[in-house]
Amino acid sequence: MNKTNETDLKKPRVLACIEVNKDFSRYTLFFTKNEMSAAKTGIPPLLVVVAIVCGAIGGLFLAAIFFTAIHPRGTLEPMWQTQLMFFTSCVLIIGPYSYAKWRQKKQIKKYFDAPESILMATKENFEIAYDDIIRIEMHPAGRIGAAKINVVTDITEYKFPIVKKENFDYYMDLLLPILPGKVRVYR
Repeated sequence: MNKTNETDLKKPRVLACIEVNKDFSRYTLFFTKNEMSAAKTGIPPLLVVVAIVCGAIGGLFLAAIFFTAIHPRGTLEPMWQTQLMFFTSCVLIIGPYSYAKWRQKKQIKKYFDAPESILMATKENFEIAYDDIIRIEMHPAGRIGAAKINVVTDITEYKFPIVKKENFDYYMDLLLPILPGKVRVYR
């Protein structure tokens, strides 16, 4: 066996990853052979809302400046004003949001390929050894609340709302073989 294959076998391999929310930020839980790592992989949803509002306001201001610059009297037909304001607002809203989603996917892929780099990325990232986990409680979404994954250790309990409640059964099927006897599903 050559050195490349030996080092590939020693590298931690990600068995599953789950997108969750924590403290108003998007996190991804990575499950390897021996531990669970939580990595901050997305921008807070509040920042997305702020970017959308700022984009809409910025679009209106840019459109107003553009109107006065291209037309001798500083006005355009109302139809053209509306279309130009809409287009400018859309560009300023979709641009930052698309960049944030692209960055999130790139970060998840980086962590998936090299899970040992998760802890070094930011101070918010953390890991929990499987030996320290007492149980993982999975609660499906109710009429009002979100689906949740609670990781209970000796020291603390981590609560993670699941991003997409449709994926609850899929996540359950992923975790049951990785942590047999520690996953409890509450229906």
